[in-house]
Amino acid sequence: MDLRTKAFLIIGLTLIGGILLIMLFSFSLLNESYTRFEEDDVTQKVIQAQKVLEYEKAQILSLTGDWSRWDESYNFVLDRNEDYIIRNLNYASVENLGIDFALFLKDNSSVKYGTQVNKTTESMEQLSNETIAQILAIPGFFSFDSILDGHSGMIIFPKGPALVTSEPIITSTYQGPAAGILVFGMYLYEEKIQQLSEISDLSIQVTPASSQNIEPYDYPSVQTKKNIYVNPISEDLIQGFTYLPTLDSQGNLELLVSSPRNIVKQGKETIFAYIIILMGLGLSIIFVSLLTVDQLVLKRLHTLIENIKSRNLKRENLSDILLDGNDEFSDLAKEIHPVFMELGRSRRELEEHVRLLTESEKKYRELADLLPEFVFESDLDGNISFMNQMGMSISGLNQNVHLSDLHILRIIDEADHSRFRSALEKIKTGIPISGVEYTGVKNTGERFPLIMYASPIRSGSVITGLRGFAIDISERKEIETSLRKLANIVEHTSTGIVTGRSHEVDYVNSAYSIMHGMEPSDLLRKNPFIVVTGYPEKQFTPYLESALHSGHATFELDHIRKDGTRFPVLHDLTILSGESSENAIWSLNVQNITEQRLAWKALVESEALRESARQLRDVISRLPDATFVIDKDGWVIFWNQAMEALTGISESDIIGRGRYEYAIPFYAEKRPMLLNAVLNKEGTLMEHFPDASKSGDSLFIEESFPQMGKGGKFFSSMAGPLYDSRKNVIGAIQSMRDITPRIMAEKALMRTNEKLNLLSSITRHDIRNRVSVILGLIPLLKGDEKDPETLEIISIVESAAKLIHDQIEFTRVYQNLGVHSPEWKDVGDLVFKVTDVGIPERIQIENNLSGLFVYADPLLERVFYNLVDNAIRHGGTDLSVIRFYLQHRDTSICIYCQDDGLGIPRDLKEKIFERGYGSNTGLGLFLVREILSITGITIVETGLEGKGARFEVVVPYGGYSVKNRKEE
Repeated sequence: MDLRTKAFLIIGLTLIGGILLIMLFSFSLLNESYTRFEEDDVTQKVIQAQKVLEYEKAQILSLTGDWSRWDESYNFVLDRNEDYIIRNLNYASVENLGIDFALFLKDNSSVKYGTQVNKTTESMEQLSNETIAQILAIPGFFSFDSILDGHSGMIIFPKGPALVTSEPIITSTYQGPAAGILVFGMYLYEEKIQQLSEISDLSIQVTPASSQNIEPYDYPSVQTKKNIYVNPISEDLIQGFTYLPTLDSQGNLELLVSSPRNIVKQGKETIFAYIIILMGLGLSIIFVSLLTVDQLVLKRLHTLIENIKSRNLKRENLSDILLDGNDEFSDLAKEIHPVFMELGRSRRELEEHVRLLTESEKKYRELADLLPEFVFESDLDGNISFMNQMGMSISGLNQNVHLSDLHILRIIDEADHSRFRSALEKIKTGIPISGVEYTGVKNTGERFPLIMYASPIRSGSVITGLRGFAIDISERKEIETSLRKLANIVEHTSTGIVTGRSHEVDYVNSAYSIMHGMEPSDLLRKNPFIVVTGYPEKQFTPYLESALHSGHATFELDHIRKDGTRFPVLHDLTILSGESSENAIWSLNVQNITEQRLAWKALVESEALRESARQLRDVISRLPDATFVIDKDGWVIFWNQAMEALTGISESDIIGRGRYEYAIPFYAEKRPMLLNAVLNKEGTLMEHFPDASKSGDSLFIEESFPQMGKGGKFFSSMAGPLYDSRKNVIGAIQSMRDITPRIMAEKALMRTNEKLNLLSSITRHDIRNRVSVILGLIPLLKGDEKDPETLEIISIVESAAKLIHDQIEFTRVYQNLGVHSPEWKDVGDLVFKVTDVGIPERIQIENNLSGLFVYADPLLERVFYNLVDNAIRHGGTDLSVIRFYLQHRDTSICIYCQDDGLGIPRDLKEKIFERGYGSNTGLGLFLVREILSITGITIVETGLEGKGARFEVVVPYGGYSVKNRKEE
C-alpha cells in the first residue's frame, strides 16, 4: 500500500466512523417513530373493516325488513301459498337478493318454511334441521320491543360464519300483530369476504377463533389498542385483528386485516435519504482534507510513479526527464533515468524475437483451423500435442481439455485400437497411413465413421511423431443410405417418373416403362416427348422454359404405348437445378388419368347435359352468395364470381382441383366441407359438423372462420346433392352467406341488454324500498289526520304509490324478455311443468301437446303459466277442465287453450291483451303476447261467452316441429 493511499485511509476512516455513529443513532430513533405510526394505521384499518361488516349487516337487516313487511309474506306464513315459493323463493330470486338461506316461523316460533341456496346445482333445497335448531337456540333473537324492531348479528354454523337477521312479519301497512318471524342469513364465504375486501380496498379475513377466550399474549410481538391487536408477520406484511362476539355466545369470530408495510418501508427510505445526505457532507469534508495533503506532498510522488509506469508500458520518449523540480522526488527521478534507458533497449530485442515466433505459430494454427478436416499431431506413442478446431468439433471436445492428457486412441472406437496400433508401428518405420477407415467416438459416446491420413514427423533422420488429418464421413454415408432408399421408392412407385438433362432422358422408372409397354433402353437418351402423340406441334422446350420461370409446370397430353394404343396423361414437371433449357436438370411425374377422363367424358357427352351444365353455370355464377359445386368424386366443377371475390381464387385456378383443396381459404388446411358430408353415405364426416341441421337431403350450419379477414368471419352455409335425370347423385353444391355483421350486432345487443337489466334491477330495488316506506307511513298519517281535504290528498298519494309499486313489479317480469336467444322448447313438457302443482282438485288438465316443439323465447313457460292462471282466476266456480291441443293449418300450426268456464265478452276479447287491464296486475296476457311476438307467434281469444274461453296460439311455418303424434 503506497503512502498516498495510507494517508487517504487514515483521514477517511476517522471521519467515516463518526458519520456511522450519527447514522446508527438516527436510524434507531426514526425507525421507532415509524413503527408506532404503522400500528395506528393498522388499527384504523381494522376499525374500518368492522364498519364494513356492520354496513353489510345493516343491508341484510334492511332487506329482511322489506320482505317481512310485505303482504305476500304475511299471507304465506298464514296459509303457505305454494305460488309464493315458486315466484319469490326460487334460485334466481334468492341469488339476486344476495342471501344464502331464509327461514319463515309462525307466531309461536314453529317452522313454517326453510330453504337454502345450493350453488353447486344452482337450485334451492330444504334448510337443514341442524341449522334451524342452531338459529332457534339463539337467546333473545325472536323477542322484539315493537313490530318494527329487528335483530342482526353473527353466528358460527358448521358451514362457516354467517350474518343472520330476524324481523317480525307484518303487513305492508305496518299493522300488527305479527304473523310470524322472518330470518335471513348470508354465509361469509371466501368469495363474499373477497368482495368486501375489494369494496373497502382492504385485505379482510373472517374466521372462527380457536377458543372462546384468546388473550393477546397468545400471539408473539402483539400490541393492543382499543381491543385490537397488531402483529408484524414479516418485513413486507403486517396484520391487525380483533374478536367479534356471536349472537349465541358459543364462540368468537376473528376479524383479520392484512396490510403491506408501506409506512415502515417509506420510513426506511426517508432514513436512507437522510443517511445519504449525511454521508455526502462527510465525504465533502474528507475530500477537502485529502485535497490539501495531496497537493502538497502526495501528488508529486504519484506523478513520478505514473510517469515510470507510462514509460514502462509505452516505451516512448525514453530520453525525457521523469520529474521536474528541486526536491527529493526530482533527485530520485534523475537516478532512475539511466536504468530505464538500458531496460528499454533489452526489452525491444526480446519483444522482436517473441513476435516472430508468435506470428509463425499463429499462421500455422490459423491455417489448420481453416481446414475442413480433423488435423492433429502426436508423438509415436499416440499422445496428441496439437488438434485444430474441426478436430475439437468432430470429437465433441471443448477448449477446457488439456491436450497433454489426450491420447489419440480416446477418439477411436475400442474395436479399432489394434488396427491403429499396427498403423503406428508402420509409421515408426516411415510408412504413412493413407485413407484408412476407422470408427471414431466422441466424449459423449456417439460413434461416427472417419477416414485418416497420417505421415511421420522427422527431426533430421529420426522419426519423432506423426502429423495427419481425418475426415468425418457420416454425412456422406447418410446421403448414400438416403439415395438408396429414394431410388428404391422411385423404382417401385406406381407413378411414372422420368428425369433428364436439357432435352434428353437419363432415367425412367419401372412404372413408366410398364405404362408404355417399353424397355427402359427404348426411352433413354431420347426426347421425353417421343411417346407423346396427337400433338405434333408440341415441343418439350416451351414446357421446360415455363417450369424454369416458375419452378413447376402441370399439363395434360396423350401418350402412345408400344402396341399403338393411346391414353391421357397428367404431367408434373419440376426443375431440380439449372438456369436455362440447355443445362436444366428436371424431374417429370406422369400419371395415367384414363379413368378420370372417361368419367368426365360420360358426364358431358350428352348435348342436353352440356346445355343443362351451361344454364347451371350461368345461374350459379350470378348468385349473390358464394357458391361452388363438386362432382361425386370431390373435384370442383363450378366456382362462381362471389366465391372468387370471397377467396381471391379465380375459377380457372380451382376447376378440376380436389382432395379438399377448396377448403384451404376457409379452414387454412385441407379438410371436408359441408357439401362433402352431403355425399358421405356412411355419415362419418358429420363429426366435423356437430351443429349442422338437416332438412330433407340438405344440410344447414352457421360456422365461425377465425383465420379469414382481420378479426374472423361468420358464414351461414347450405349444402345439398345434385341429381341426374335418373335420380343418381352426380355431385353436391354449397352456398355460403357472410353473416358477420349480424352476429356482431347480436353480441353487442346482448351485452347492452345485460347492462340495462343490471341497472333496472338496482333501480327497481331502490324504488320498491322507498315505496314500501311510503305505504307503511300512509296509515299512520290517516290515523292522525281528520281534515277531509288532507285525507283526500293522502288517498291520492296512496293510489300513486300503489301504481308505482305495480309498475315496478311489471318491470321485474318484463326485463328479461328478449334478452336470451330463442330456442326449441317441448310444449308438452312445459304444460306438464306449469300444471304440476297449485291446481285445485276440481279442475282437470288435458295435455295433448306431447311431441310438439316450438322455436320461441326462453320465457315461453310463463305463457302457459299465465294462460292456466287466467283460466283459474276468471273461469268461475263451474270451471272443471282446461284442455290443450293443436291443429295443422296450411302453412302454420295452431295451439289451443280451451276451458269450460265463464268465457270472455266479445267487446273485451282484444282489451284483455292491453297492459294494465284486469283486476290483478294487468300484466299477464300483455306479457304473453309480447313473449310470443318475439318469434312471430300470434295469440287471439275466440271462445264464446258463457261457454268458456279459447285462446288460439298460431305458430308460423318453420317455427315448429311435431314428432310421433296424431293431429286432433
